[in-house]
Amino acid sequence: MALRRWQTAIPLKARVRAAPEDGAANAALVKMLARSLGVAARDVELASGATSRVKRLKVSGDTASLVAALETKFGMKAGV
Repeated sequence: MALRRWQTAIPLKARVRAAPEDGAANAALVKMLARSLGVAARDVELASGATSRVKRLKVSGDTASLVAALETKFGMKAGV
């Protein structure tokens, strides 16, 4: 079952130790989310918010696997 576009915005809070200089914090966030979801870092893309505290990331991959990872790792229902 595919998620509809409006159902894919799932808010998460994250904290990284990298300084917000030269994209280091954004890269750390991408790497952390990729590791948590079990996907390669190349499958996580910073869609917006490069200089903002609020970011929007796009994760590519098998929808069922991503939903299962969200439910398992973050204890949330993804709204499928």
